[in-house]
Amino acid sequence: MSGVFISYRRDDCAGHAGRLYDRLSARFGKDQIFLDTDAIHLGDDFARVIRGRISSCDALIALIGPGWKSSIDGKGGNRLDDPNDFVRIEIGAALEQGARVIPVLIEGTTLPQAEELPPELSRLIQHQALELNHAEFDHDVAWLIQVLEKEVFKRRTKTSRIVKLLMALLLAVAATTGLWWYQKPHFETLDGRWRGQPHPSGQVPYSISFRFESAGGKLLGTVSYPTGDGRIENGEVKDGKVYFVTRHVPQFMDAEAEIRFEGTIRHDIIEFIMQHQGGTTRFTAARESN
Repeated sequence: MSGVFISYRRDDCAGHAGRLYDRLSARFGKDQIFLDTDAIHLGDDFARVIRGRISSCDALIALIGPGWKSSIDGKGGNRLDDPNDFVRIEIGAALEQGARVIPVLIEGTTLPQAEELPPELSRLIQHQALELNHAEFDHDVAWLIQVLEKEVFKRRTKTSRIVKLLMALLLAVAATTGLWWYQKPHFETLDGRWRGQPHPSGQVPYSISFRFESAGGKLLGTVSYPTGDGRIENGEVKDGKVYFVTRHVPQFMDAEAEIRFEGTIRHDIIEFIMQHQGGTTRFTAARESN
């Protein structure tokens, strides 16, 4: 639950509490205003229940009428002196938890002095109070609603918007990070066999295989073409890319063929740019399963 908790004494200002609850509920919704302890069930630890409800509220309105500090319990003792007094627990929990506490003084009642209050309620006198009188009830409640709109509900809405914006930003960062992680080259080792199928312009596709051995950023191995094998020279692995050259004399030819490779490593594929006598060819090589 969130919203506003109304704290009051039934023998002090129950009528004002009921009218105030109706007005605030009509303005902010019944789910945003908590009035009474009737929902505490038999067997419940009422102090724990009250503290739990206070902790989930944004503000507490403390209705203080003429009999608030002098209310007497069934044994003849002052209720405010009882550590188990509902009102004492409610206000004390709100002050302890840092909730906004708004004293509302009924029919000209004044705030008690600090020495008249239990130690945990002494800070109550530091909070700006509002007055609520029967003759000017509509005016006084309208002013209280303005305060709640400005200091509680709009601030919470703003906070909620900030949280939503932060969540959206975090999701965007996560998505971007995930995309970057996916696009970032990930490989444990290039070692092993890879196979690709270049399709040079004007020629039929053909298959070539790679046998890589890498160590310390250097790349060794061979490339097997349909026309023969070429040993990898000047092989290098750097920043997710691979560079090397092969030279071999194709079958039925006398001249040596030099072929240069530049590849971008993406997981278990390598996107190659192959420069050869006939031009430049792009193709993809995939790791062969063992």
